[in-house]
Amino acid sequence: MRILNGRLNPQAITKQMQSLVHKINVMFNFNQEKQIEFLMELSTWMSDGVKPIDALKGMNQIFLLSGKANSIQNKATESLIDALNKGQPMYIGMEGYFTRYLVTIFRSAEETGTMSEALSLLSEDDKQIKELKTIFFKPVIPSFFYVLLMLGSSINITTDVLPSLARGKPFDEWPVPAQNYTNLMNVIMEYWPFITVGIIVAIVLIGKFLANNVSKLRLDLDTMPVLNAYRTFIANQYLKMLSVLMLANIKPMDALRMMEANGSPYVAWHAKEAQKKLDKGEMEIGKAIDTGLIADEVLIKMQYLTSVSSHEGKVRGLRVTAERSIGLAMKSLKRAGMLTALVFFAILIYLLMNAALAIITLGVAK
Repeated sequence: MRILNGRLNPQAITKQMQSLVHKINVMFNFNQEKQIEFLMELSTWMSDGVKPIDALKGMNQIFLLSGKANSIQNKATESLIDALNKGQPMYIGMEGYFTRYLVTIFRSAEETGTMSEALSLLSEDDKQIKELKTIFFKPVIPSFFYVLLMLGSSINITTDVLPSLARGKPFDEWPVPAQNYTNLMNVIMEYWPFITVGIIVAIVLIGKFLANNVSKLRLDLDTMPVLNAYRTFIANQYLKMLSVLMLANIKPMDALRMMEANGSPYVAWHAKEAQKKLDKGEMEIGKAIDTGLIADEVLIKMQYLTSVSSHEGKVRGLRVTAERSIGLAMKSLKRAGMLTALVFFAILIYLLMNAALAIITLGVAK
């Protein structure tokens, strides 16, 4: 932000605010899945022999007729049209609306004539990633809501049920289980905003740790059952991303550099380690990406599949390996989801037992 004569520049502030609003709009209304759908639609027009500029104008007319003139998709279309009208490559108009990853793939795939296939693989991969995420959350979400329901019931027990059972008896004379349970619920009711914020912060920190930490301890944890769920999930994405980039005729070294630039620190570290092996003369991509990310049982088979001389064969080997690694990722995520659900059920049982004990002891107390 520029400061002129000791004052903030209003134009700079306005520009930054507009940029922020645009980024938020893209994030919520034009995510990667929708970006891929947009590019696949454009690809179908072009594969039917329609010139890129005419295809984009046709899509623009459809948006206008459907009342979506102000949609982020139409703005992206107009940006692409503007770039072509200026004599610029199409990918220039994509910047600001599409992820760098998609821009690079589009640029390379367009040059090599692999657009339709690359976008189809991207769409398929995006759907599979969502399916893998649901495997983890499927057992977690119900158990979490059971705990919330129990907490709601516990508040009712504390405020209405226990006082009626006490029949006017002073709190100091209540049985210890009833006092402990009431004190626990009072703490939760009084400090629930702080507890909620604490839980959210903890989840964010865990996510940051998984995505950013590449310490020796973290890499050791990646080899342990259940704790390796994130690793197997990312490994599947890693193989798919690398195969799509190579399908677009991007060299392995350039593909890994791109993954390093666009990925999380965790992915970037593994991509950088693979680059070091290629720099040292390793010719086989299957051996170069042996950095501890991909499970041994998957890695061994992949090294055989990618040991062919042709570029297409290496891409096919990576795709086959990625498809077969889905089963391993599913098992790891399912175990991690079940373990998380067990933690919630343990909390649920603890609350139930304490509630029952408080009611029984207070009900029979003289």
